[in-house]
Amino acid sequence: MDNLLIRLEKLSNDLLQHFQAVSFEELTSFMEEREAIFNEFDNLEVLPSDKIKYRDIVNRIVGLDPIIVTKMEQLKKEAEQELNKVTSGRLQKNAYDGEHHLADGIFFDKKK
Repeated sequence: MDNLLIRLEKLSNDLLQHFQAVSFEELTSFMEEREAIFNEFDNLEVLPSDKIKYRDIVNRIVGLDPIIVTKMEQLKKEAEQELNKVTSGRLQKNAYDGEHHLADGIFFDKKK
Protein backbone atom coordinates (compact mmCIF):
# COMPACT_ATOMS: atom_id res chain seq x y z
CA MET A 1 0.00 0.00 0.00
CA ASP A 2 2.90 2.34 0.76
CA ASN A 3 4.23 1.88 -2.75
CA LEU A 4 0.87 2.59 -4.42
CA LEU A 5 0.28 5.77 -2.45
CA ILE A 6 3.80 7.01 -3.12
CA ARG A 7 3.40 6.27 -6.85
CA LEU A 8 0.08 8.09 -6.93
CA GLU A 9 1.45 11.13 -5.11
CA LYS A 10 4.54 11.23 -7.33
CA LEU A 11 2.40 10.93 -10.45
CA SER A 12 0.22 13.85 -9.32
CA ASN A 13 3.18 16.00 -8.32
CA ASP A 14 4.99 15.29 -11.61
CA LEU A 15 1.92 16.47 -13.50
CA LEU A 16 1.73 19.64 -11.43
CA GLN A 17 5.42 20.44 -12.04
CA HIS A 18 4.68 21.36 -15.68
CA PHE A 19 0.98 21.96 -15.23
CA GLN A 20 0.61 25.13 -17.31
CA ALA A 21 2.05 23.47 -20.41
CA VAL A 22 0.32 20.10 -20.00
CA SER A 23 -1.29 18.80 -23.16
CA PHE A 24 -4.44 16.77 -23.62
CA GLU A 25 -2.35 13.69 -24.42
CA GLU A 26 -0.27 14.06 -21.25
CA LEU A 27 -3.40 14.47 -19.17
CA THR A 28 -4.91 11.38 -20.79
CA SER A 29 -1.76 9.40 -20.00
CA PHE A 30 -1.88 10.66 -16.40
CA MET A 31 -5.49 9.54 -16.03
CA GLU A 32 -4.71 6.09 -17.47
CA GLU A 33 -1.79 5.59 -15.07
CA ARG A 34 -3.88 6.84 -12.18
CA GLU A 35 -6.68 4.43 -13.09
CA ALA A 36 -4.20 1.54 -13.12
CA ILE A 37 -3.05 2.47 -9.62
CA PHE A 38 -6.64 2.64 -8.40
CA ASN A 39 -7.29 -0.78 -9.91
CA GLU A 40 -4.38 -2.10 -7.84
CA PHE A 41 -5.96 -0.51 -4.77
CA ASP A 42 -9.14 -2.46 -5.46
CA ASN A 43 -7.18 -5.68 -5.04
CA LEU A 44 -5.89 -4.70 -1.60
CA GLU A 45 -7.54 -5.31 1.71
CA VAL A 46 -7.49 -2.07 3.69
CA LEU A 47 -7.57 -2.36 7.45
CA PRO A 48 -8.96 0.37 9.71
CA SER A 49 -5.44 0.91 11.09
CA ASP A 50 -4.22 1.53 7.52
CA LYS A 51 -6.79 4.28 7.07
CA ILE A 52 -5.35 6.16 10.04
CA LYS A 53 -1.75 5.44 9.06
CA TYR A 54 -2.15 6.77 5.50
CA ARG A 55 -4.60 9.60 6.19
CA ASP A 56 -2.05 12.40 5.62
CA ILE A 57 -0.78 11.19 2.25
CA VAL A 58 -4.32 10.47 1.06
CA ASN A 59 -5.40 13.98 2.06
CA ARG A 60 -2.46 15.49 0.14
CA ILE A 61 -3.36 13.47 -2.95
CA VAL A 62 -7.06 14.35 -2.69
CA GLY A 63 -6.10 18.02 -2.25
CA LEU A 64 -4.49 17.99 -5.70
CA ASP A 65 -7.65 16.73 -7.42
CA PRO A 66 -9.44 20.12 -7.71
CA ILE A 67 -6.40 21.60 -9.45
CA ILE A 68 -6.25 18.71 -11.90
CA VAL A 69 -10.00 18.82 -12.55
CA THR A 70 -9.76 22.56 -13.27
CA LYS A 71 -7.10 21.89 -15.91
CA MET A 72 -9.22 19.13 -17.43
CA GLU A 73 -12.18 21.50 -17.67
CA GLN A 74 -9.98 24.16 -19.27
CA LEU A 75 -8.78 21.71 -21.91
CA LYS A 76 -12.37 20.60 -22.51
CA LYS A 77 -13.47 24.20 -23.10
CA GLU A 78 -10.59 24.76 -25.51
CA ALA A 79 -11.52 21.62 -27.44
CA GLU A 80 -15.17 22.71 -27.59
CA GLN A 81 -14.15 26.14 -28.92
CA GLU A 82 -11.98 24.59 -31.63
CA LEU A 83 -14.75 22.19 -32.57
CA ASN A 84 -17.22 25.08 -32.79
CA LYS A 85 -14.81 26.96 -35.08
CA VAL A 86 -14.48 23.95 -37.37
CA THR A 87 -18.23 23.39 -37.42
CA SER A 88 -18.91 27.06 -38.13
CA GLY A 89 -16.33 27.11 -40.93
CA ARG A 90 -17.82 23.98 -42.44
CA LEU A 91 -21.33 25.48 -42.38
CA GLN A 92 -20.10 28.67 -44.07
CA LYS A 93 -18.22 26.67 -46.68
CA ASN A 94 -21.26 24.49 -47.40
CA ALA A 95 -23.42 27.58 -47.87
CA TYR A 96 -21.19 28.73 -50.73
CA ASP A 97 -20.40 25.32 -52.18
CA GLY A 98 -24.05 24.54 -52.86
CA GLU A 99 -25.67 24.35 -56.22
CA HIS A 100 -25.11 27.26 -58.58
CA HIS A 101 -27.25 27.72 -61.66
CA LEU A 102 -26.62 29.68 -64.83
CA ALA A 103 -29.62 30.95 -66.71
CA ASP A 104 -29.16 33.10 -69.80
CA GLY A 105 -25.64 34.03 -68.73
CA ILE A 106 -26.68 35.24 -65.29
CA PHE A 107 -25.18 33.63 -62.18
CA PHE A 108 -27.58 32.76 -59.36
CA ASP A 109 -26.20 31.85 -55.95
CA LYS A 110 -28.66 29.70 -54.04
CA LYS A 111 -27.71 29.88 -50.39
CA LYS A 112 -29.80 28.04 -47.89
